Amino acid sequence: MIAAGKLNHYLEFQKPVEKKDASGAPYTDYEKDFECWGNVKANAGQQVFQSSKYDEKIDGMIIIRYRSDINADYRVIDNMTNQTLDIRGAYDPNGKQEDLHVVFTEVN
Repeated sequence: MIAAGKLNHYLEFQKPVEKKDASGAPYTDYEKDFECWGNVKANAGQQVFQSSKYDEKIDGMIIIRYRSDINADYRVIDNMTNQTLDIRGAYDPNGKQEDLHVVFTEVN
């Protein structure tokens, strides 16, 4: 389990919500699902997060306490940097349901 002192970013996890604009056309928006502390590791060109599950470029990884309800439809707002991060996948690194590794790409 990751030490509490290493959880150094306050994060807002947002889930997608289908809405309709003024003309009735559907679009996807996001609303807050939950907030938690996490450890954000940016790729910064020095470390490549690769797995057979993720064959695209990944900008970094977030480590949080284990949850089972996060998927690639979610996005994250890093309240420390005000960055928006698109989740590409989430996995339990050792199967013990202690930590969750969430891989992301940055939204420009």
